[in-house]
Amino acid sequence: MGICLGEMMKYQVATKWSELTDWQLEELAYLLLTNALSDNALQVVSILFKKEDTLKEQIRFARLVNEAPLSELVKYAEFLGKMPDLFRFPDLKEYGVVAPGDRLNNFTMKQFSVVDAIFYKWRETEEELYLRQLVASLYVIDSFDVLKLPDVAERTDTIPIKKMYAIGLTYLAVRNAITERFPTVFPPSKPQQEDAPVFRKSTYTPFSKVITAMAMDEVQPLGTLKECKETNIYDFLETLSEAILRAEKLSKSMK
Repeated sequence: MGICLGEMMKYQVATKWSELTDWQLEELAYLLLTNALSDNALQVVSILFKKEDTLKEQIRFARLVNEAPLSELVKYAEFLGKMPDLFRFPDLKEYGVVAPGDRLNNFTMKQFSVVDAIFYKWRETEEELYLRQLVASLYVIDSFDVLKLPDVAERTDTIPIKKMYAIGLTYLAVRNAITERFPTVFPPSKPQQEDAPVFRKSTYTPFSKVITAMAMDEVQPLGTLKECKETNIYDFLETLSEAILRAEKLSKSMK
């Protein structure tokens, strides 16, 4: 979104999360996920109107604040209260690890079950330890292996913490997109307000149990337990959705 305040003050301001620069995303993700976003209006606006943290940008923002009231500038940050449209994970090749595919499109259920369990623990406790584990489980050196997680963590632990929060927020957004795509598997919950991100769930069923249940099914639509674990998450959730609908239909016919 372009705005003009005064003759010299021209800005192109992001209107959604995916339009933010890497620096802006990291700063705002940190504030959002540490529950500090709503209490730091001036800082939020400062980040939103600065493309990067440089002296030049700071001087430019100071001139902007002198020309426009904070109450007017805050309006441009309203999109930050909605679920982020983030589907591509940061590239961390310089740290010797490979990023997940967009929307986790290359994930197996084995990796997803590990990642999602850690994600739940992180949002439940808000402990940095689980955020670090989440990042280590999302990225790989070559291919995913639980036994290789310590080696991955040795590399990812050197990543700046705010970048880790950006990665955590991206996972949250991708997970939300997955739940919306498969409402049979993830029955929609009622957020406190429309479009508000939901960061915690009151109950959680580990996907390791779901995988085992699918493998023990009489039909075994995805094969053995080992084969279920290696199934792409989208293929697995599609098959699981169909299985749930069949079970519901059978249950109704028997009444």
